[in-house]
Amino acid sequence: MKATSTMESLFRAVANASEWAAKTGTLSRVRLDCWSQRVTVLATDSVAMCLTSAPAETTEARHTWLEITRPDLEALTKAVKPGATKESKEAQVSLNFVPEEGLHVQTGTDDFTFKDIYREGEADPLGGLMGYFTEWRTEQVSYPMGVMLSATYLARLNRMRKEAPDIGAHIIVPDPAEPVLIKLGRYTRVVIQPIDPVRHVKAFGGGVLWD
Repeated sequence: MKATSTMESLFRAVANASEWAAKTGTLSRVRLDCWSQRVTVLATDSVAMCLTSAPAETTEARHTWLEITRPDLEALTKAVKPGATKESKEAQVSLNFVPEEGLHVQTGTDDFTFKDIYREGEADPLGGLMGYFTEWRTEQVSYPMGVMLSATYLARLNRMRKEAPDIGAHIIVPDPAEPVLIKLGRYTRVVIQPIDPVRHVKAFGGGVLWD
């Protein structure tokens, strides 16, 4: 299945996802999905996960996906990083998804292939995570709730590439014990598992909670 996006849109999607992919182990990979009119990138390190997307023109109204290693994601990020000019940012990049073979990428000057590491029938650690972004209900609650999150993960939000510098993060807290949902602009969603405040107080002492 083939898709076409701009260098700027695809770069933002893959660069933001790379912030959340595990550096080692079975989760040192990302899932790329080609849908009708968009390409998504899903990454996790088991504590937090991120789903980014890039608008795209696709050749077929169907869905396909594959997985590549984190090093290949980093190589892809470098390959599609645009220059500073508007022409470079709006340049087209072509993607060809061939499951069990690889992702073929064509920029204006170079061709790249990134191997699909998933094989049908194998355990798929990323396969069940998409539901966090599609099935969670995000109705607002009528009372304030406190939640404790790792500052390390919050700092990543500030490093992520956005459509505009001042776009804020919309944060939903379904329940203090449930994952926090964050929307950063139109194309990036993040889910972060909260810290148990009782265990945190035991580990670091009083004064670490808002009281």
